[in-house]
Amino acid sequence: MGCRSAELLAPHTTGGLPQQILVRAEPGADMTAGLRVLADRTPGLAVADREALIAAHSEDTGTQAWINCLLVGMIVAYTAISVVNSLATATGARRRQFGLQRLTGATKAQVMRMLTVEGLLVAVIGVLLGTLAAATTLVPFAHAAAGRVLPTGSLWIYATVVGAAVVLALSATPVPAWQALKILPVRAAQES
Repeated sequence: MGCRSAELLAPHTTGGLPQQILVRAEPGADMTAGLRVLADRTPGLAVADREALIAAHSEDTGTQAWINCLLVGMIVAYTAISVVNSLATATGARRRQFGLQRLTGATKAQVMRMLTVEGLLVAVIGVLLGTLAAATTLVPFAHAAAGRVLPTGSLWIYATVVGAAVVLALSATPVPAWQALKILPVRAAQES
């Protein structure tokens, strides 16, 4: 049966050979000496014990975790840049509206407060939609993997994401709004 398994495995490997063969001896039997003799006669063959295999697997898992964190970090960074660009562009395009508001008696401070409320509203809607989007994948996974309705994990990660979303939404509008409010209201209102 073992030989048949190797024949089935071979076409699914790049070299046509298995990378590892795990051997388990009967209790009390010592196969280490025989395997080391075989390893000495076969170039590229190494014999390792259970602890070495576990250590190598643990190291590979740690490396994969760092790669995953790096990729998630890059995705978050690109998303943050996209959000800031979208909000800044949308705010900068409203110069005419800000000019008309100021011509009808609104002060710069009132316009900035309005934009702050809008930014908070955008942040709340974004957090709610983001939570809903994440829940559509996490809830079924938690149910399938652990039989729970709600996923488990640290709440500080969620709080950090929510806080970052609010900070992004509130920081992406004041700079372009301040620049738009520097233009005289009459000129801003005449823009098309």
